[in-house]
Amino acid sequence: MLSDIAALADRTLGEHLLFACLTGSSLDGAAPGRDIDVIAVLRDETPPAAAVGMRLGFSTGYARLHARFGLRPDPDWPGEVLFARDLATGWAGAAFRRDSTGAIRPGPLEEPWRYWISMVVGGTAVRGTAAHREQALRCAVALVRQQLSTLLPAGGEITEEQVFTAPGWWQDWRLPPAAGPRGRMVTTRLRQAAGVLAGRGEIRTRDGRITVSASAVHRWGEALHTAAAAPPLDAYQVQYCMAAAQAHREAAPQSYGKEHSLDEPSIGSS
Repeated sequence: MLSDIAALADRTLGEHLLFACLTGSSLDGAAPGRDIDVIAVLRDETPPAAAVGMRLGFSTGYARLHARFGLRPDPDWPGEVLFARDLATGWAGAAFRRDSTGAIRPGPLEEPWRYWISMVVGGTAVRGTAAHREQALRCAVALVRQQLSTLLPAGGEITEEQVFTAPGWWQDWRLPPAAGPRGRMVTTRLRQAAGVLAGRGEIRTRDGRITVSASAVHRWGEALHTAAAAPPLDAYQVQYCMAAAQAHREAAPQSYGKEHSLDEPSIGSS
């Protein structure tokens, strides 16, 4: 599957691709029958009009890939394609909200920046390994800041284990089970992120404990940037969904009967 996804990214996105990664339950080898979760990030210099065409081609190939493995693609999100600047908008603040106490919280589930952060930090690169590693670490840094601000909105000291294994946090971000292989990979990235924050002087780490000041937490909240507009490629989501549905129907006609087809996009809710 990894090689097939890499080939799909090469064929449809080519030199404009910064990185692509596989994530979700398909990477865990669990939940048979689930769709394949793929995120592809385009270089910012990619012409927007060309990017829309590439996205359509990616959605079509994504659907055919599912047919090859006997799966149904997600009817509303046939893969994820975005610009690098969209991901940067996410980890810079669009994936988060600041509450009345000053704590940083995860943004609404329906907003794309939030699940892009989760997909990248919990993904395995199929193309652009170095770029993915850099962006996954940036996402992890943003997650650690969020977690520390929630647990210590007025600053203080806490153990690393309390930070990285706090009940509900992984579920809030739809991260993989911490005890599994992908969960351990995410934990490693989070620990690396804590090291980055310590190196910048934003936190202190010693003997398995993390200390953060109230002023640092305040600065994190003040530095959050909201999104000025919706991600541009998402404006054509219905077209991607329709292209994917048609491609899957053509590639796997035997799976379609008179009953309602699961591959029809929910156009009314898009």
